[in-house]
Amino acid sequence: MTDTGTGMDKETLRRIYDPFFTTKERGKGTGLGLAAVYGIVTNHHGHVFCESAPGKGTAFTILFPAVGALPEMPPATLSTTPVVQGGTERILVVDDDDNVLRWEMLVLSRKGYATVTASTGEDAIRRFAEDAPDLVILDLNMPGMGGYRCFQELRRMEPSINIIIASGYSSEVLLRDLLDQGAQAVISKPFTEEGLLLQTREVLDRAQTRR
Repeated sequence: MTDTGTGMDKETLRRIYDPFFTTKERGKGTGLGLAAVYGIVTNHHGHVFCESAPGKGTAFTILFPAVGALPEMPPATLSTTPVVQGGTERILVVDDDDNVLRWEMLVLSRKGYATVTASTGEDAIRRFAEDAPDLVILDLNMPGMGGYRCFQELRRMEPSINIIIASGYSSEVLLRDLLDQGAQAVISKPFTEEGLLLQTREVLDRAQTRR
């Protein structure tokens, strides 16, 4: 992929894959786009190359390993899926994608949870102050203050808050940092209904045990 933009100098080029590094104005960029690309490509054993110079635009080349013959899949077998336990706790779901937000709210509500939603970090902070939820399911890559700063502000407001990070961003360094800072769990997008419910119940049960 190439463009004919302003290009980048060597110092900027050296940092383009760093999480949260951006040359855009505050509130105009999250600094997660290229970091997410790098994480996805390398997790699939690929490579990303970038060539850029001021005034000459930028070119990205992404290489993935060739796929050989597909392995034979064993015949499908019937399995019994355990019934996932629900609850009555209040959960704040934060995501800037309306479709994801509605789906998560529907899945959780069907299991008895009281759900409130927010589509930005700023809105999440306001809703948290108003509703005092038992759990927050927080997307990282959002406009405005973004999920990372929202996470830090929620932790400042309530250090014992229960937060599940829900994100397609795959940097192990960032996710480990969030867990070290107090996030209870990480669930990677796209996740299943069962995966969401199991992770939700596990975090809430652990919170009950800590009390």
